[in-house]
Amino acid sequence: MRAVVLAVQRSSVLVQTHCGDVISVFPYTDDEILIAGQQRRVTYLPLRLGYATTLQKIQGATLEHITVWLDVPNVEAAAYVALSRVQYDENWRFLGHVTRHHFTPASGV
Repeated sequence: MRAVVLAVQRSSVLVQTHCGDVISVFPYTDDEILIAGQQRRVTYLPLRLGYATTLQKIQGATLEHITVWLDVPNVEAAAYVALSRVQYDENWRFLGHVTRHHFTPASGV
């Protein structure tokens, strides 16, 4: 099923399917995972990325929509590069916890 992430909530991810339905995806816990020979409990979101890339690789591209996860703070111009890939504000979303440290301006400009 194809879907677009609308929001990341405390206990789920809200997505809109290709047919327009809005659904919540909740974490799944598997108690029978073997890791290094030991049985472990693993909790994860049952999502598969349709496409992922780095900001360096899309610099200069124009995209229809972008969902951005700025996992490393203080990366110069990262937020600008991400947000300037789309034409309209309604075509981008952030994942995760974003702070002012994720909006570091480029130096030497």
